[in-house]
Amino acid sequence: MFKKTVFGVVKDYYKELKKNQAEAIPFCELSDIIIDKVAIWDTYKTDYTTFNICGHDIYVYDDELAKVIRGGTLVFETKTFV
Repeated sequence: MFKKTVFGVVKDYYKELKKNQAEAIPFCELSDIIIDKVAIWDTYKTDYTTFNICGHDIYVYDDELAKVIRGGTLVFETKTFV
């Protein structure tokens, strides 16, 4: 009796796996719009600089912009094109 029950459970498990594989879509076939809706982006305090302006916290994610706001200088790279 035990063997038949275990065999039935295993059979149902493999049947469910096969069904799920038939319905599954690989990530490479999903469009960017769908992936952006599903994606979750973590935000950490080290990812941005906070400025308190008029009682509101303003988050600046660009380090160069944060330096300029703090009073630093922004250095542009100069490139010569031939």
